[in-house]
Amino acid sequence: MPPKRSANQAPSTPTKRRTLVSALPPTPVTLSSKITKEPALPTVEQLLGQSKVTTDQWYRSKSTREGYANYVKAGILWLENWVKDAASAEKDDNTTNEISEDTQAPDIALKGAFEVIKEETPLALRLFITYKCDHQG
Repeated sequence: MPPKRSANQAPSTPTKRRTLVSALPPTPVTLSSKITKEPALPTVEQLLGQSKVTTDQWYRSKSTREGYANYVKAGILWLENWVKDAASAEKDDNTTNEISEDTQAPDIALKGAFEVIKEETPLALRLFITYKCDHQG
């Protein structure tokens, strides 16, 4: 016997399970369909070629070239001023004939180290980066 319902309740409808029916017939499972083919891994030559293309595009970007050019200009200007200031300070200090290592004026060979790559260029670059980090934040 079905349970009695109150006057306020609507008659209940039995719920049916819905099943999804595909319009396509089922695909037969075969051994070849179980094996998934992974894409072939690129060769070393292909990876190096892709890397070179990406790097070339990045370095040839207008904003990158402009940014690097600005750093080189700033380095050239800083080095010229630094060498000039140190040389003038050395001329003004005639009270002692010896210069300690700490206060030694920069070698004049550093002049032009950013304009042409030469033996002193790594030292000039190191000094410029140190100056920028320590004094310009």
